[in-house]
Amino acid sequence: MSKQHLNYDDTFKFWEAYPVRERQEMQLRTFEYQAPFKYQDGARSRHYADGIIVTEDAPIVRVAVIGSACTPPGYVTLEGEPHEEWRHADEIVEAMPVRMRIDNLWGQHLRIDQILETDGDTAGRPYPERMPDRWREFSTGIRATSCETPLSGMSCAIFETPPCKSVRISGGSINVGWKRDNDPDDHHYSFRMIRTTTDGR
Repeated sequence: MSKQHLNYDDTFKFWEAYPVRERQEMQLRTFEYQAPFKYQDGARSRHYADGIIVTEDAPIVRVAVIGSACTPPGYVTLEGEPHEEWRHADEIVEAMPVRMRIDNLWGQHLRIDQILETDGDTAGRPYPERMPDRWREFSTGIRATSCETPLSGMSCAIFETPPCKSVRISGGSINVGWKRDNDPDDHHYSFRMIRTTTDGR
């Protein structure tokens, strides 16, 4: 029999090698973490390039990431450390790591180049009342207009994962930019909130 017509299940008996399973009812709990992700337990923000690491006592099975891109569309990636018992005994770990990515996330926040406009007609609006005083020390106004931020808003990436001990979350921007973009190579993603759902079975 040629390789093109080889029936792998009949040849290698994949189906017969595993026991019959029963479906499981999950006991879900959701936890929320907010920027700047400074917690004693759970979420912690490491070096910027390392992303945000979240660890839970029970297996993590779902992660929701809420934030905004510097130059949309943005993307969010997730890398997980699964529990050992989740994998099959004969499974090659390197062949299927827990690594996911969601692209095309629209929604942008006010960027630093829109705060550093110090004079001229493009300085934009006066500061909002809630603007921190530290920004007023080096800038006279902001360009928070629909022309400068046509895609202002937030985005959400939701990952359904195998049961994981911890997850590492990172992200960025794909850098499309627009006609009047003063900083089109700002390729970051700002994380505002992370929710993790665990299975307490």
